[in-house]
Amino acid sequence: MSDRGVWSLLIVLMGIFLASPGQAADISLRSIYARNYELKDLVETSARGRRGVVFAFFKVGCPAVDLAIPELKALYSNYKDRGIAFYAIYSNGGTGLREVQVHAQQFDVPFRVFLDVGQELAKTWQVQRTAEVVFVNMKQGILYRGAVTDADRTGRRDGRYLADALQSFLAGDAIKVASTRGQGCLINTKRPAPIRNLTWYKDILPIFQAKCQKCHRPGEIGPMSLLSYKNAVNNAPMIAEVVEDRIMPPWPVESPLKLENDHRLTDEEIRKIVSWIETDTAEGVPSDAPRPVVWPHRDQWLIG
Repeated sequence: MSDRGVWSLLIVLMGIFLASPGQAADISLRSIYARNYELKDLVETSARGRRGVVFAFFKVGCPAVDLAIPELKALYSNYKDRGIAFYAIYSNGGTGLREVQVHAQQFDVPFRVFLDVGQELAKTWQVQRTAEVVFVNMKQGILYRGAVTDADRTGRRDGRYLADALQSFLAGDAIKVASTRGQGCLINTKRPAPIRNLTWYKDILPIFQAKCQKCHRPGEIGPMSLLSYKNAVNNAPMIAEVVEDRIMPPWPVESPLKLENDHRLTDEEIRKIVSWIETDTAEGVPSDAPRPVVWPHRDQWLIG
């Protein structure tokens, strides 16, 4: 089958997939405010008073995305009151929610922003590159997918594929170019294999002592204590989510400089915590534990 035939078949299949709200997959998307949404709920909500939805796939640090954002912002401004909703979908593996928040703020993205948890939406729609868009209508399915424009790496553009598709759709005309090849950065959908044979006392407790327990202990600001193995296991799923999204430990400063008392987790620390939770949350033996931390009283002055 030719490349054109493959694209045509894919569009038909995806059109069937989203032909009605009940056929939308149960895919989870996380907002920049750490709230989870299901794809079907977003599509159904947008369908009320809306005629279509544009899903734009982003990646932090991808030049093609940065070049496409001004065009997407202009289209959003032109079409938001004409029945077209826009969503930014950050879909690259290893990207945390904090990175998404900073990037969206840096480029002043005016429409709603989501993290594609586990890259499930990209996998389902077979989106392979960022700066690719998928334009969906609830009754007709996917109407256009591909590049926003034919802009090259210098930003020069001739064809405005998404703009043409939206204009034709709203005018009731057939969309002449229903698919193009995305030219952005490849989306990483591979998840690193978990680290095996990790234990609470030997591998995880030292990280928690250094980065978490200052706040997560009785009488402090953290909503739960993380001093013990039992505490950690009881909160394991939430811990995995917030550390992988880089929401915890909180750190409001974005700087290329190395700052004192930076409690952010390193990539390796995040991988260890998530791997421990995703495997068997083994306790290990107390003799492997680091020395207990003697925490100061909460009323003790610690600055200077």
